[in-house]
Amino acid sequence: MNQDIRDLIYQTIDKTISAEDFDRLQDAMLEDVGIQKEYLRTVSVLGSLAETHVPDEQAGDVHAVAGLDDLEPSRSGVDSRQSPHGKEPTSVRAHRNERASRLHAIRRTFTKAALVVAATLLVTLTLQSYTRGPEQTAVILPAQSVASQQQTPFRRGLARIIQRIDCVIDTEKWGLRTPEEFHAGESIAISKGLLSVEFNNGVVVTLEGPADLEIQTGESCYLHFGRLLAMTPVSDSDLDRTRFEIVTPSAQVVAPGKHFGVDVDSSGNTEVHCFEGQTELIPTRLIAYLKQNSASTPSKSERLTLEENSAVRLLCRGSARHAKMKESIPVAPRRFVGIPRGSVRTLSPQSITNLPSTEDLSLWFEASQGVQRDERSRVVSWDNLADGISADRVSARASRTAAWQVAPESRPLWRENSFPLLSKPTGWPTLQFDGRKRKECLVTSPIEFSDDLTAFVVCSLERDKIGAMLSLQGQTKIRLSQSGIEPKVNVSAMTTRSSEQSTFQRHTVKGESQLDRVLVLAGLKYSFAQNTYELYVDGRIQGSGIPLQGAPQKRSHVIGANGSQTKSFLAGNIAEIVVYDRMLDDEEFDSATEALLTKYHLSLR
Repeated sequence: MNQDIRDLIYQTIDKTISAEDFDRLQDAMLEDVGIQKEYLRTVSVLGSLAETHVPDEQAGDVHAVAGLDDLEPSRSGVDSRQSPHGKEPTSVRAHRNERASRLHAIRRTFTKAALVVAATLLVTLTLQSYTRGPEQTAVILPAQSVASQQQTPFRRGLARIIQRIDCVIDTEKWGLRTPEEFHAGESIAISKGLLSVEFNNGVVVTLEGPADLEIQTGESCYLHFGRLLAMTPVSDSDLDRTRFEIVTPSAQVVAPGKHFGVDVDSSGNTEVHCFEGQTELIPTRLIAYLKQNSASTPSKSERLTLEENSAVRLLCRGSARHAKMKESIPVAPRRFVGIPRGSVRTLSPQSITNLPSTEDLSLWFEASQGVQRDERSRVVSWDNLADGISADRVSARASRTAAWQVAPESRPLWRENSFPLLSKPTGWPTLQFDGRKRKECLVTSPIEFSDDLTAFVVCSLERDKIGAMLSLQGQTKIRLSQSGIEPKVNVSAMTTRSSEQSTFQRHTVKGESQLDRVLVLAGLKYSFAQNTYELYVDGRIQGSGIPLQGAPQKRSHVIGANGSQTKSFLAGNIAEIVVYDRMLDDEEFDSATEALLTKYHLSLR
């Protein structure tokens, strides 16, 4: 700490500081907790000195008081504290008592002023002190508390929700508000969807509904039932390794591991899957047995240690200490769904479309990139490259606006090799949708679109099928779909914005018949301002219509079904989707079309 800051601290205590310097000190204390501690230490030390060195009326140690060392000597040159004859005159004793009383008053005034000034400055500062366990608190020192030297604790939450994906929290069904933070003993029960919860120690767990999680401390929780994926902060040092515990009806999971999953069924049986690092387990039955028999805590040999890429199932029933408590099972990383946070992956230049521009690019889904699959190779999430790709297009971070399907029965199938050609024997990765039979679709995070946009969809069509490839939601709803005995690409625009003709308008542009079960490129140029509404297939215009006007809205958009996800389920495959929040000019549109045609070998037909 530099001398300038120390000077400001002393000026604050003796009330000689200017308003500008007071604000500067306060800003410095807000940015550096070390300055806060130094300020409190200085106030405490000076107050203690004033208390300690107050002159005793019997001792006569007047000049020992801090700050009063240089007392005025007597005019005669003789020490005024002692008479020449060894006996203190009455006048001197009265003078000394008067001086002592005055110093008592100075001490009281100094202590009170220091504390009041400290309170004035610290009323806007929060000093956070963390302890390991349920007593974790952040202490606020309000003015009246500092003056009375009594700290009032602020009840800080132990965990907080950081992200929700199509999630329904049970209490919200009854109109109760979900708290921003959770304290000891509070539960988080979800009936569907995904929910990410961050604990005070930095551990993030993702719950998959239905599930019921109870918060115990800032570094432990109880999973009554359901499935979760836990991620602990990465540390290169064993000393800094984060400790975290998940208790279940049949196990206590102690997690120095970095990445692991826990699954508890309705009977309380627990599966633990360790994906990275090591995870230690203690069977709950063993703990109960030891307590009943007044035994010690489980020995190291009785604890179970899961190595990386291993899994175990612990049974809940039974009471004998040496009964079979566990069985090894195959590790299943795809059974657990995670919400990617900040991870960066390298992209293959061969799989990334060479689009002419990424300006105003709102949606970009490519089937070889960012697809999270479950253990049946069904798609859980599809990253939006437009939100995470780097400027040089060689890497991408985890997208904040992915397309999701949290219901396992409604997830489309990911296929690695689709539609092989002589020029491309391995084909391309695609997402396969099975139409009304399975009602599969994906829903994006909310994204806003205006009345000017450009869209491309690389997809396959099925004969005698009706279904939507892409439904963009807003006041103006735009849907790219297929229909007809001979498969055709159609686009419809619908708005509820009032006009001179009606409060409901719909305009549809129908394309020409196409081959079924082969990839085609559907393109759309749409602008109300430029009076453009054109449908293209494989770069050839199919028709045009009258664009409709609607107010921009931030909405979720649907891949593979209509906007309400109740009908028009697609029967076919999708390889890539590109949507700009503006209408590309002719040169850009032609360049993007050519890049997609070349990539999927469609220009060879």
